Amino acid sequence: MPFLTGMPAEVEIEVADDDIDRGIFNRMVKVSSKISMSHSFVYAAVKKAMPKVKIEAISRSQTPREYEVTVSSPEDAEILRDSDPVNIDGVVVVFGNNNLRRVQFSIHWMPRYIKDSFLYNFFSQFGNIISIYERSSEGENVKNGIRVVDMSLSHNNFGEVPHMITYNKGTCRMLITARGRLPLCLRCRCIGHKGGECPNLNKPPTYADKLSGRKREDVHDDAEHQDDVPEDVGNKTGNNIENMSEHSTDDTDSEDSMETQPSTTPKRVRDEEDENGEFKLVDPKKAVRVRKGSEVSLVNT
Repeated sequence: MPFLTGMPAEVEIEVADDDIDRGIFNRMVKVSSKISMSHSFVYAAVKKAMPKVKIEAISRSQTPREYEVTVSSPEDAEILRDSDPVNIDGVVVVFGNNNLRRVQFSIHWMPRYIKDSFLYNFFSQFGNIISIYERSSEGENVKNGIRVVDMSLSHNNFGEVPHMITYNKGTCRMLITARGRLPLCLRCRCIGHKGGECPNLNKPPTYADKLSGRKREDVHDDAEHQDDVPEDVGNKTGNNIENMSEHSTDDTDSEDSMETQPSTTPKRVRDEEDENGEFKLVDPKKAVRVRKGSEVSLVNT
């Protein structure tokens, strides 16, 4: 049997409005939790929230943590969407709009003395925050410093959440990971691969590398622990850590790792960071700019 060649594994197409059955769509409710669920578990949660509701269908979304429930009428769907979360055996189930998705963002490298209000003020611009909490190490009752923002947001806003934020005038960073999106390479700041898979590893050394005496395969401390940074959803229920997802590591040059060069040679200027978050490699004859992509800088108030 001949095999098809040249066929892409995935293509994107637009779903026209005429292809959507509004009669069904208006009767659908998003049901989500922080752990995987079964059809029977979702059925029990809906019945606990609305004992008399008639359920027409229960279908799983792209993740077992989200289901779409179709009820008998748009009025019942609206009531169920506005229902308070229910707790079944310690698992909190939330009901919401079918146009929104529930996501858990994990924030790494965030000092523990920074309050949750810092994250609330930042993430609230993208959607509705359900909770913010700190993860604990697996099998231990010891927190590990990774903060989790559990929220619901639109698919468009999901793509607007940055992979990294900086604060204290760019001197400190926080890495943001989430399940379901491409990772950020902390070597080249490109989205789509991890630091250990960066194509720049096999490229010849750049002018800046030669100045610093640094080889391409040399890694920064953050990059050495690439696989230790979970791309996770960051959820923990009881003693079970839920999902581990997008891995990223930092292999960028440390601003303080550059050795002092003689005055006749170009040098990297640490303090010259312009409004676009760019650093300049200053030379008497030319300047090379290195852009720090996929980052958002925050100013503490």
